[in-house]
Amino acid sequence: MAKLVPFSPGEGTEEELLLVAAGKMRLPERPVDLEKVLRVPTGKNLGRAGTQALLEDREQSL
Repeated sequence: MAKLVPFSPGEGTEEELLLVAAGKMRLPERPVDLEKVLRVPTGKNLGRAGTQALLEDREQSL
């Protein structure tokens, strides 16, 4: 899972620039085409069944 946020090198906070330096975040190579991003198919909302499956999986991994 990723969080997509608008970012340009000149606007980065100190924390964001530290994440870039640590390799945990990348600077943009080109401007983001929001229309293209919003066309990406997303998963279906599984409601309670999906949440329950995630909780059970988490319990098993503990």
